[in-house]
Amino acid sequence: AEGAHLLSLARGRLPEHPTEALAYSIASLELVDRPELRHVALEALWRGPTEFRFPFNAPFPQLIDFSPDGRWLAAFVPEGGAGLWPSDGGPPTPLEGSEDGFFPRFSPLGDLVAASVTSAGQALGLWSVPEGRLLRTFRLGDEGQANLIRISPDSKNLLACRGWTEGGQKQHECLAWAVGGGESVMVARMEASIASATVFPDMDPTWSRLAWADGRKVHVAPLEGTTVNTAAATTIGHDGVVTGVYFDEQGRRLATSVDRGETIHVWSLEHDPPVLVRTLNAQGLGRGGVEAGLYLRFAPSGSLLAGYGGVLWDLTSPPEARPLPGRGCGWELALEPEGRWLATGCRSTMSFWPLGRPYPQILTGHAASVTGLAFTPDGQRLVSASMDNLVRLWPLRGSSAERSRILHQSEGALAQAGALAMAPDGSFVVIGDNLGKVRVLPLDGG
Repeated sequence: AEGAHLLSLARGRLPEHPTEALAYSIASLELVDRPELRHVALEALWRGPTEFRFPFNAPFPQLIDFSPDGRWLAAFVPEGGAGLWPSDGGPPTPLEGSEDGFFPRFSPLGDLVAASVTSAGQALGLWSVPEGRLLRTFRLGDEGQANLIRISPDSKNLLACRGWTEGGQKQHECLAWAVGGGESVMVARMEASIASATVFPDMDPTWSRLAWADGRKVHVAPLEGTTVNTAAATTIGHDGVVTGVYFDEQGRRLATSVDRGETIHVWSLEHDPPVLVRTLNAQGLGRGGVEAGLYLRFAPSGSLLAGYGGVLWDLTSPPEARPLPGRGCGWELALEPEGRWLATGCRSTMSFWPLGRPYPQILTGHAASVTGLAFTPDGQRLVSASMDNLVRLWPLRGSSAERSRILHQSEGALAQAGALAMAPDGSFVVIGDNLGKVRVLPLDGG
């Protein structure tokens, strides 16, 4: 009876929290071993990564970042302020003199970490890694607060941007300092639509471009020395108000979100003008009514894109593959450089999600049971037949912007495809139905 009760709890939690469902199903299996219990446990594992939760009561939302070698995670520590958490599970090293430690950011070399010294965000601290020794502080000014912090690839310069509202417009100002000290240098001053008042700019980690939102537009300007040439900016138009701008670690792609994060566009910056290579639907994803696209982070490899709540897209998967559903909270995300972990942060906890094993890629588009499948010989496309009377062609290349399309639509239940076979050269499929008819469907649309 106790095992049956735990099974009921597992099934009830499966849609919302697979990790909790897995815990209940394992507890039930410890009492009685039944196939239905094993099925629930396997389904929980199949749905996505399990959560390892590290609870403590932080005074503000967790803001986190992995070091480039994956050995350290910068985050709040229980004793107050920010600290460096080691990957071997040992105690954290506090960052000397930090009260809050907002927006932590490691240098590309991993020898430095910078963050706002206080939640007001008007002063920055720079610490040594792994000692956590405060090297110096930098004053941003009294207007606005820090919303972007970057250390140059050679660890010689520090950049920070701050924003405030003035005269019905959003004002951005970016300053740079030599890491060794000295006066600040004005890098850029931008003005944007008030519709983008809550959107932070982003700096390409290679220090070659700066991007910022301006209503329905995104401007991408080159960095020349320590100055952004705003006059040479490229403008990318959108069909909605832009709510997020994020570079990948190599500076080759830019992710933008529109309409409160419901839609995500991924742009290739290796073309001039930038080329749209992928569009992701984030509507209904995320947590607590916040769409997943409102906060994004690329994995260092560029193959993964994480969204608010821990939603995870594999950018090498088919264009219409469903993302792995997130179950975390908090605005902050960090992807371990080797792609082994996703960390999410919120006020009361940090959560870690293992990404080391493969997860299924789920394609949705049929309205009834799938009755036949066939890959093309090169493995680049898949053909499916369904009881919804459709035969559909799916592109499987993650780099393709091609969407699935209908090859054939039959009329009536008896005309449904009951058998499906792929031509040896992949140029067509053959379907047979219960009316005694055979159809040849060219994959090129003929």
